[in-house]
Amino acid sequence: MNIMNTVEQFLHESNWKYDDSRKSAGILSTDIQGKNSSYKLYLLGSDERQTLRVFAMLNTVIPEDRRNDIAEFFIRCNYIYQMGRLDMDYSDGNVRFTWGVDVNGSELTSKMVQTMVYTAVHCLDNTQPYILRICYGDLSPKEAFDVWKNN
Repeated sequence: MNIMNTVEQFLHESNWKYDDSRKSAGILSTDIQGKNSSYKLYLLGSDERQTLRVFAMLNTVIPEDRRNDIAEFFIRCNYIYQMGRLDMDYSDGNVRFTWGVDVNGSELTSKMVQTMVYTAVHCLDNTQPYILRICYGDLSPKEAFDVWKNN
């Protein structure tokens, strides 16, 4: 099975423009609009490992002095998520929602890719306002989590 061909099939079916300049390295990327912001989407496939990883990247870098608070918020949120997780690179403040699947012994379908993509974007998009409120507004990580959890 060719993982990236299945990913491209999904992108074509969705009529999305995407960057395939790193396809030989197993990476396709595109931009996607959520209800709260736009995001960079990376799809990383490996035929050798029979895996696909989806990364939806937040377009805001977390200020250094707020990274511990965001990490606490993510730990709280990740406990609720059944699939995927919120990540932050402490060195540069980049944030993403990531989800991966191992399809060894099975077959990746365009529908599976669609579910992964839309779930990653939805989860990041739903936490984005609370991330900003922790960084620039009026909520502590626990307060943001409590409001997020109840919405």
